[in-house]
Amino acid sequence: MRGLARYLAFTLSMFAALNARIPGVIASGDLCTLPANGDSRGMSPGAVGILVGPGACPLPAAAGASSSPAATSPAVSVVHAFYTFHFSHGMGFTEEGVRARAAWLAPDLLAKCAAYFKKPAAKDEVPDIDGDPFTDSQEYPGSFRVGQARTSGSVAMVPVVLSWPDRERRVQVELHAVRGSWKISDLIYEGGESFRQLLSR
Repeated sequence: MRGLARYLAFTLSMFAALNARIPGVIASGDLCTLPANGDSRGMSPGAVGILVGPGACPLPAAAGASSSPAATSPAVSVVHAFYTFHFSHGMGFTEEGVRARAAWLAPDLLAKCAAYFKKPAAKDEVPDIDGDPFTDSQEYPGSFRVGQARTSGSVAMVPVVLSWPDRERRVQVELHAVRGSWKISDLIYEGGESFRQLLSR
């Protein structure tokens, strides 16, 4: 027992000396019981170890937590800003309305919209886009929620939930990286059709 006590005293004195040279390396007195399946440091299940640095003991992630929160995603920020503007500036699909939203839209999507508006429209026919393509609706929703982005290279997909008092609808907003900024390039609706397909009819 005396040998063990001397060993522990020596070990603690070494840790104290190290902590004096590198402040914050050891959280004095903090101990951590590892999970039952062990951890990547190779300690045996149920072992107790001295914490090396603040937060060294792994904690379980909160339910639904993400390593890349939606609030910090540039693509999500673009979609949120777009729909915030869209909901507060009228949702009719007009040439003027598209121009007002040009800052958020990809150049080739803007070109497709311009070509759509140039097509002659028959007076007695329902237009190919009858309503708001950005919310996939004729009766405009009252609110929206933006989900987390899924990014692959220069393409990001951001889900948007559109809400009415009695129902919800989802659209997937596709964004492309254009000269260092995310721009809305397309929308995919619940039925599988896309905004670009409507424009090309």
